Amino acid sequence: QVPLTEADEQLRARLPFAPAIGLDPVDGAKISIRADTPTFELKNRVYYFSSEENKRTFAAAPQQYLKGVFHP
Repeated sequence: QVPLTEADEQLRARLPFAPAIGLDPVDGAKISIRADTPTFELKNRVYYFSSEENKRTFAAAPQQYLKGVFHP
């Protein structure tokens, strides 16, 4: 486990939920949200991704993932 940086701590303090864990809508991976976690905002909701590749996949066709198995 990588120690949290100051930027990670600041980001987590602003999140409206705890623990700071996200669910990647593309592959269902649990993500520990950090300052460098890839994000995508759609309709006032922020989605978190385990990789930039998953973020690009989601951004190309968000509707297919919003109805998917991993949608929170």
